[in-house]
Amino acid sequence: MIFFKNQVIGCFRKTFIFIKSLGVKKPKTGKYLLTILLISILFTQVSCGLFYSQSSSSADANTQVPASSKAAASSADIGTESGFENYNYTDSAFTVSKVIDGDTIDLKNNMRLRLIGINTPEKDMYFFEEAKAFMEIMVLGKQVKLEKDVTDKDMYGRYLRYVYLPDIFVNLEMIKSGFANAYTYPPDVKYTDKFIKAERNARLNEAGLWQKSPSEVLEVVLNYDAEGKDTENLNGEWVEIKNTGLKSLNLKNWTLKDLGTNIYKFEGCLLKPGETVFLYSGPGTDTTGKLYWNSSSPIWNNEHDTLYIRDNDGLLVYLFNY
Repeated sequence: MIFFKNQVIGCFRKTFIFIKSLGVKKPKTGKYLLTILLISILFTQVSCGLFYSQSSSSADANTQVPASSKAAASSADIGTESGFENYNYTDSAFTVSKVIDGDTIDLKNNMRLRLIGINTPEKDMYFFEEAKAFMEIMVLGKQVKLEKDVTDKDMYGRYLRYVYLPDIFVNLEMIKSGFANAYTYPPDVKYTDKFIKAERNARLNEAGLWQKSPSEVLEVVLNYDAEGKDTENLNGEWVEIKNTGLKSLNLKNWTLKDLGTNIYKFEGCLLKPGETVFLYSGPGTDTTGKLYWNSSSPIWNNEHDTLYIRDNDGLLVYLFNY
């Protein structure tokens, strides 16, 4: 499995900072500059030998093997499994024609794919552009192989698939490199254990999405299982956030998110040392110490979910998994 060393992840952020420093105003100009810089980074890594191959079936994530051996092993493993849309990389109909974002791509044969088991930032969220650019570098213009799990399409009509290059499991690589979090959604759970392990390693290395904020001064309590029926007691779900630091925290433009795509953005909340604010899932009018998500349905899964809090720079402040 080919992927970048940790230093490369930082290059993506530095690239955006550099473009901003140029005062680029036109989106297209910025996009062209971003593409040129990212491609330059990629070729620099290749020329300097900063790639290494890794066996996806190895229990030791740090074990290195020759790329040729890995490719042969991958082909052998894949050839014995069922559920593949196509069995080789020579069918031009399975060429990636467009990258929508970090977890959605289009093929030449008009299939729109949502990669199974991962979730990347939505537009205007922290690390959206980086995740999309990384996906483009990996797959755009290349022929891929697809593997189906249980579900064929999602509610938006996108095909749910695992995506492969000859020596890269694309879904897994996005998680390993810190551009996506593992997103388990039954019944499509074939590689869940691998994805969770990869996310754990990315968090430990503070790669990409997992870079931490200096504002680690929160105490958080999540009441995810409301009394009675969740749909009838939305405000029975709540998050309690306490400032345990010595300075006031301005939560304006901070975000609170679940494992899926539910995101709450703080419009303005000054939390003094020792103070607490409650965020309720249901409807209501914001007051001092009480905020309302105004969701029309429950936010938190009772069996398993993850809470993420990020500061106004998008850096991770708090993570709670249950």
